[in-house]
Amino acid sequence: MGFTSSKSSKVTVPLQAPNGAVTMEAWVYYTGTSYSGGTGRFTIMEFGDDTPWFGINSQGQLELYNVVSGGRVPMRAWTHVAYTWDGTNGALFVNGTQVGTSTKAPWTLPTVNTLGIGHNTGDTGWQGYIDEVMVWKDDRSGQILNDMQSGVATAPATLLAYYKFENVTGQTVANQVAGGPVGTLGTSAAADDSDPTVVTSVVTSSRKNTEAAQATLQPSYPNPFRNETNITFTLQRAAPVRLTVLDVTGRLVATLLDEKRAAGTYTVPFRGSLRSGLYRYQLTTEGQTVSRTMVVQ
Repeated sequence: MGFTSSKSSKVTVPLQAPNGAVTMEAWVYYTGTSYSGGTGRFTIMEFGDDTPWFGINSQGQLELYNVVSGGRVPMRAWTHVAYTWDGTNGALFVNGTQVGTSTKAPWTLPTVNTLGIGHNTGDTGWQGYIDEVMVWKDDRSGQILNDMQSGVATAPATLLAYYKFENVTGQTVANQVAGGPVGTLGTSAAADDSDPTVVTSVVTSSRKNTEAAQATLQPSYPNPFRNETNITFTLQRAAPVRLTVLDVTGRLVATLLDEKRAAGTYTVPFRGSLRSGLYRYQLTTEGQTVSRTMVVQ
């Protein structure tokens, strides 16, 4: 689903945040050039007015407002984000890696029974794409990696809402949970020019990327390495290409390419003096992202 940052560019859902254990997760793709514009708080999901608010702050960090923030969410790259709470401990995840923890209760039971995806009240609306939104009355911290790779084939009783944005009829956004609350494009059932746009060609999870990939990314060589390695990728057709290196928290370390390339196979050297550890190199093209890991000795 494509969002323009307009306050009416959102999906409205008659759903109250669960009281007790909870998980909120989604795939996001930010198309802007900075996280410092607007209010500096870009909404992914919000119940009521900050009860709770889940999104990206002006430092590019994932945040549950007034509770916990951490990690970094890259721009122009599909990224999985999640928050979990088991009743005692809360955690933030970026691409399956835990980036923040808190023992502060995420919220008191809200009185407003409305979830906004992309925007709700105040703050700045999302600019870009949101997909695979799930809200659980359960702590899914141990299943985040599986959720982000495969989604959920059969909805268990603890899944309250699952919006794949593939089934939209008129203004109605289908919930994959049978009997669960459906969403509405925009702020009302009436169509509006600022309503979010249904995008059917965008792929998100690693499973879908493999099925529909227009680009392939090879293992870097050498790996592990100390000062230099080579990254090879193949494009099936001409496309804009962004090749980046990220650390384990999702922080951008280097941008190796950000330009249009013709179909073909390319090898890009990466030279850098990095601390030893695990890093991820990520190729993004036409809304699709593939990544691999490499080790610096």
